[in-house]
Amino acid sequence: MCRILIVDDRPQHLENIVLHLEMLGYDVVKAYDGDAALHALQTHPILPDIIVSDINMPHIDGYRLLEIVQSTPQWADIPFIFLTGLDSQEQMRLGKKMGADDYLVKPVSVDDLVIAIENKLQRMLKWKRSTERQVELARSSSLSASHGLNASATSSLFAEVNMPAILEELDVMPNEFSHKAWEALQKCSTKAIQLVRQIGLLLQLDQGKLTQMVKQNTNTFDVINCMEIAVSIVRADFDLDECKIGLQGASAPMMIPGSPEIMIVILSEIIKNAVIFSDPSAPVTVTVKHQQDYVLIEVIDQGIGIPESHLPLVWERFAQFYETDNPQQGVGLGLAIVNECVGLCNGVVSITSQPQAGTVVKLCFPRS
Repeated sequence: MCRILIVDDRPQHLENIVLHLEMLGYDVVKAYDGDAALHALQTHPILPDIIVSDINMPHIDGYRLLEIVQSTPQWADIPFIFLTGLDSQEQMRLGKKMGADDYLVKPVSVDDLVIAIENKLQRMLKWKRSTERQVELARSSSLSASHGLNASATSSLFAEVNMPAILEELDVMPNEFSHKAWEALQKCSTKAIQLVRQIGLLLQLDQGKLTQMVKQNTNTFDVINCMEIAVSIVRADFDLDECKIGLQGASAPMMIPGSPEIMIVILSEIIKNAVIFSDPSAPVTVTVKHQQDYVLIEVIDQGIGIPESHLPLVWERFAQFYETDNPQQGVGLGLAIVNECVGLCNGVVSITSQPQAGTVVKLCFPRS
């Protein structure tokens, strides 16, 4: 039986909802304000499956109640629906930004409320089942480290990434990155393994593990070879023909110091991003050339571009400005990985773009 915690400071409205939900077979716990809701969560032996709360309440309003619920580990996974009379787009955006699962405007019929509750519970059930499958997959198929330059070279970066361990670390780290990482995993359960790899890589960066690994295993390598591998990875991921991604520039080896595995990650993330946001009929061009004592790499697309005001934000984690129909679109971690990994190869990265005219990403690395 589904247990629902209903929070509303208007007794008549609350009793009416409770009566109808109980008639439909739900187990309902009622609270007349935020304080009573917290007391119910703290003292009741069985936690609710979902919380439905008004916003405008004295002392502890709905927003504050949501913050407390999300910051308490044993309550953080409980779905939360706002039920309010505020028909305001700004209020809705605020509620969604804070992590509310839904936002219903009163007066709302009990039938509509039940639909919202059941939809959310079904989505949660599907996500949990999908996550369990991905966990089993992660447990049964470990990634073998590879230090050679081949199409699976990037796997060495993720050889020790274990999905249950990643989820456990996110659960105990009360910061914005962990919160957004959890949200991203919930939204992209079908791409969980790829997402966990990206999150695992960023966790290794945050903890200094990747920097230490690169310092201990710095080599001189051919960036042309890395570029060819990165292109082949993206072509395979997107099932592209050779015409979509064009390679231009020098064919002779261009040697730079650093980590070839890191370089493959950098290049594949940039090229992947260019493919996702480019015109399907237009090619993505990758060029490499000598420039004095440096190697200059450019990835050029003819896509939707980025407004100038957004350019400083593209390197931030979870930065997203557009939704595409491409199922390969991620959650805004690719360019953050690029920005944080380029320095490990002693390079710099820059981006220029114009809306509807395309984007150019430039990478510059010192030659060995």
